[in-house]
Amino acid sequence: MEKIFFVFMKIAIYFLLVLPNFLFGQSNHAESLAKENKEIADFSQKISQFYQLSTNEKWRDITKEILESPLTHEPAKKAIQEHQRRIIVFIYPSDGLKIKGFLSYTPHPETHPLIILYRWGNRQFALMNPGLDLATFGEYTVISSTLRGGVSEGKDEFGGKDVNDMKNLIEFIPDLARELNIDLDPHCTFMIGPSRGGLEMFQTLARYPEIQNRVTKIVAFSAILDLHQQIQDRPDDMKSMFVKDFGMDPKNPESWINARDPLKTVTRIKKSLPILIVQGTKDPRINLKEGYHMIDALKKAGHTAVNYWEVPGGNHVLSNTPQAMKTISQWLEFNAHCYPNTEQ
Repeated sequence: MEKIFFVFMKIAIYFLLVLPNFLFGQSNHAESLAKENKEIADFSQKISQFYQLSTNEKWRDITKEILESPLTHEPAKKAIQEHQRRIIVFIYPSDGLKIKGFLSYTPHPETHPLIILYRWGNRQFALMNPGLDLATFGEYTVISSTLRGGVSEGKDEFGGKDVNDMKNLIEFIPDLARELNIDLDPHCTFMIGPSRGGLEMFQTLARYPEIQNRVTKIVAFSAILDLHQQIQDRPDDMKSMFVKDFGMDPKNPESWINARDPLKTVTRIKKSLPILIVQGTKDPRINLKEGYHMIDALKKAGHTAVNYWEVPGGNHVLSNTPQAMKTISQWLEFNAHCYPNTEQ
């Protein structure tokens, strides 16, 4: 009877003390994300002005607007001016749709590595500022897409047909270069996939293996890499959004998940492709387990060039870690031979 009493007391203490604190913590986390999401949505609405093009415009130079805008960080403005960077917003075709993207480059882009930057967010939510820090670092040439939906035509499918928009962006690069009268055929091409962009990046490479031969190295940071884990961790916002807005059947979600889950792509990606996965330990949106699961899956599939970094205190997309891109760039260029006829 005494043992039963103590067991009962432990259960009672759990429900009285531990469980309320746990639930309160979950509630606070959800409320914090909801508040942040509202701020991001408001910010994105303002960012959308950069992507406005008139009916007959194929592209527009928005460098001056970026420099004059309070939406652009001061360090990014300084970098743009220091390296004489130009920022272009353009339209390109994808599956019969008109999709908007941006190109950020310095003089003689053919002599600098090209970064294919995958967007985070969805539709107009978390729309990328073409003058963001990631797109203005050093002298890299950076090209990105808004994907279908939001400021572009079509409907976002969160890893469905929108993946075609990245494949078609890559194929459009020579046409854009001719239109702007520049050379966009560098010796190194990198891919960077932050947040939702990590999912899109792995899907692009898996569905279009020919692209893998054009890519030197890839980086996923703060990335969605395990959809089951993501749904488990965030049932109230991400799972709900997948069901409501992107067609996931709550009674039979597996087919939707399997068609998009980065973990399902590892056997279709070239085993020698250098991959870096970076995560912040204080990321409220991505569980560290997602990165762990991807590392395990890649290694089990025989990938030989997998790297993993964990940033202490790093938040989502490492926005509180300004030196992150410098460190990532060092990894990108190490032994990559991106600058012919010069010493690295």
